[in-house]
Order: sequence, then structure tokens, then C-alpha cells
Amino acid sequence: MLTAAQTRVLERVRQRQILCREIKEVIVERLDLDLDPDWLTDDQAILGRGLELDSIHVIEVVVGIEWQFKVNITDDELDRFGSVNMLADFIESRREDA
Repeated sequence: MLTAAQTRVLERVRQRQILCREIKEVIVERLDLDLDPDWLTDDQAILGRGLELDSIHVIEVVVGIEWQFKVNITDDELDRFGSVNMLADFIESRREDA
């Protein structure tokens, strides 16, 4: 039997997995990548040596993330694109602020 605290932790983990999956789906869809979103890891770099996105690709992903998750991303916040996990942290923090 799980305690209430354990149940909350498991729910939080489940919600985080769903969020990371949704982020990966946005990236794959917006960039029209021919790969399964599960191929991307949660800690894989998105910018730089990660997916090696050019500026047009970054804009596509930003627009997709903003639309899907109802958040605004400024130029100063592009460092949040370090990984899927960093984007998930950003989205969660914006949801908590709302």
C-alpha cells in the first residue's frame, strides 16, 4: 500500500513523463523529422551539438512550444532549450506562476 506522499511522487513523475513526451512530439512535428519522438532523450541537447538546429528551426520549435503549452519565450530565455528536461522545467515554472 502506497502512502499519500508516495502517490503524489508517482503522479508527479507520470505528469513529467507526459510533459517531456509532448515536448518531443512538438519538436518532431514542427521540424517534420522522420523519427519517433521517443528517439530523443530527455537530456539530449537541443541546440548546439544536439539536434544542430539553425535559427529557422529554433523559431519553429519556439512557436510550437508557445502554442502547445500557452507560454511565452523571449530571446533571453532561449537558454531553456538546452534539453527537453530544461524546457519541461521552464514550462512547469510558468504553469506554477499562472
